[in-house]
Amino acid sequence: MQTSTTIRTLEKAGLTVRKCERPYGSGEYRTEHNGKELTWYDQEGYVVNLHTKRISEATDSQTDYFPGSYWDSLRQAMRSLGLS
Repeated sequence: MQTSTTIRTLEKAGLTVRKCERPYGSGEYRTEHNGKELTWYDQEGYVVNLHTKRISEATDSQTDYFPGSYWDSLRQAMRSLGLS
């Protein structure tokens, strides 16, 4: 799916999408809903690595704890946020 289509779809659902500047590689995008965060990367105009996790969760590399789930489609990611 194209990044521009993803942003439009999420904005139609009432969410605000932020672009986070990265010092390397592709751009990272974020949005929040119901205490969960959806993130993804833009790779040449296409969405890669749709990921959701609770906002309160943090990664701990010393214990190999990486919270959240990866999704194959935007529909699945939106459902995990509580959107239809």
